[in-house]
Order: sequence, then C-alpha cells, then structure tokens
Amino acid sequence: MASAQGSLVVCSSGVNPSEALAELIVAVQDGDVLAPVDVIVPSGLAGVTLRRAAAGPRGLANVRFSSMPQLAERLCARYLALLPGPLRRPLAPGDRSKAVQRALASATGTGKLLTAARKQRATAGPLEAVFAELEGAQVDGTPAPAGLSGRALEVLELYRLYRRQVSDLLTPTELLDLAVESVASGNSPNTHVVLMGVGPLSAAEKRLMTTLHAVRRLSVVLPTTKTPDYAPWLQQLFGAADEAVAPDPPAITRLLVAPDAEEEVRIVVRTALDFLSSTSCRPERIGIAYTSATPYARLLAEQLTVAGVPHHVLSQRTLAQTVPGRALLGLISLHDRGFPRPEVLRWMADGPVLDVDSHRVPAARWDRLSRE
Repeated sequence: MASAQGSLVVCSSGVNPSEALAELIVAVQDGDVLAPVDVIVPSGLAGVTLRRAAAGPRGLANVRFSSMPQLAERLCARYLALLPGPLRRPLAPGDRSKAVQRALASATGTGKLLTAARKQRATAGPLEAVFAELEGAQVDGTPAPAGLSGRALEVLELYRLYRRQVSDLLTPTELLDLAVESVASGNSPNTHVVLMGVGPLSAAEKRLMTTLHAVRRLSVVLPTTKTPDYAPWLQQLFGAADEAVAPDPPAITRLLVAPDAEEEVRIVVRTALDFLSSTSCRPERIGIAYTSATPYARLLAEQLTVAGVPHHVLSQRTLAQTVPGRALLGLISLHDRGFPRPEVLRWMADGPVLDVDSHRVPAARWDRLSRE
C-alpha cells in the first residue's frame, strides 16, 4: 500500500505503470490535491505521455514531470542563492559545446589528435560525450594517471583546458551534490519525488535519492518489464516493496445477436453514442474491434460518418481503385501498347483529364478531329 511517507511500488504483470503512478500520487498527496509532487521521467515526451495517462478524469495539480537535472536545479535554487560568493549557474549543453570548441582552439599540443581536432568539426561531438562522462566520475585531470597512452594524454590535456573554460559553472554532478546538501539542511522545497522509468543512475544521483529517502520524500514505481539495473539497490534502500496488482478482467456484460452485419454495426454505433453521452470519455479513447475487414470496415466508416462521430477506420480502397489511380495506370498501359487512338480517346473521356489551365480535355471534339 503506497504511503505519503514514500514507498517502492513494483508493478506486477498486467498492471499499467501509469495507473500505478496515479494511485501513488493520490497516496502521496494524502488528501491535499495541491501538495507538490515531482515525477522524474527519462525525457520530455515521456513526461507529456505520463501526465496525460496519469491525470485521468481527476486531473493533476502542482505535479511536475521533469528530468533529474531539472529536479536538482529546483531543489538547490534557494540553497545556492544563500551560499557566499558569486552565484554560479548550471552547465547547459550549449555551454559544454562552446567550452569544447574554445578548448580545441586554444590547444597548443603537437599530437596527431589535437592537430586533427582543430580541423574536424565532427571531433567535438565525441569529445563532449567523453568530457561529460569524466565530469560524472569527478575527474579533474590532474595529475595524469601513470601508464596512459599518448592519445589518452592528449585527451586529458584537452579536458584540462575544457575544465578551465567551465570553472565558473556548475557541472551536473556538482549540481546534484548541492541538491543533496540542500535537502539535508532543509533548504529545499518540500516536494515529494517520484522516480519513474529513469535510465541508469550515477553515483551522485544515487546520493540524492538516498538523501530524499532519508527525509521520507522519495517514492519509486518499478515496472515488471525493462527493470532497471539499479532495482536491487532500490530494494535494499526501501527494504519492503508494495506490489501493484492488476484488477480482475471485466466480465462480459452484454451479448447481442444481430440479424446481419449492417444491424450489428448500427448497434455498436448506438452503444458508443450512449457511452459518450453518459461519460466524459473522448471519442479517440474508444476502440471497436472486428474479426474481418469485409464488410465491417466499410460499414463502420459509413455509420460513424452518418452519426457525426469523429473516427478513423482503415480504408479498404487502394490507390489503384481511385479516379487518379485509374488514370495513372491507364496512361502507363497506353505507353506499353504504343498509344492506339481509340484507347487514348477512351482514356481521356474516362479520366477526367485536365489541360494546363485546369480545363477538361474536349475528348469528343478531339475524336472528331482525329477522324478527319
């Protein structure tokens, strides 16, 4: 059972993680629908999808869906402003890219890699990824470890130059550590954090999760599919886990026998209209299944159109069965047969074929002229 003090929820087979998240948010807010909640998601698209799925008819208020760096920045914003000295802002991806370019431009080494790096734009991208990993491991580049190859020493030299360029900015690891200090000292916003579907956690991110758990402001939703590699660590952190169990599948509540396919489709459309009039469900949330596209796809499209219900039914008509499709295939067939006069005139009459001014070609008049 999810708790306002934080819990680890493991979704059993058949449980929709978004539904488990919605129940967890209700438990965390504990009757206060305006209680702040931060849901950590892997991407912006995942956040939009989860918000829509978890909101349901109840809706969500004061619930943010953001990434781990955004959470860390929000947690330590006040604490960072209270620190002595100049205010440092977080290192953005654009800042890292510019710093790498400046480091490449100021490099004075004579190694092959440094020489090539100044000439190739594609070198900057891999270096940004390497430098981000070195920052995550809190490597400062001094002194150089023994036993490094010449190429590794060149990369380390570039990294030192890069670190000088970003010395006045907060790296992601430094930002996470400040968030840890902010939470531990009570200077962070009183929000409850829910971890949902995030990829591998760094050491700094685990420190932040541990600190949030210590103040009972951390909950986690773990799906049964694609279980992250840090699941055992979470199990050890929380000790006991709550299991979200899938409800029993609904039983068949209505079975109808129709005299033919058309009446069957009419009954289905009337049932959908009754459901839409009695609930707040949107039309795109309703699915109609059939065993055979013929004749149900055509009948559904016709009946839903007549009823004025927005819908999407896969068309059973191919491009070759449309007027433009028949005209194009006919033109190809004429080319293959050497454009015989009777068939060309018949093709122009069946088209309809338009001239450059969008006027219909006078096939009958051309037929008379061709006979003279």
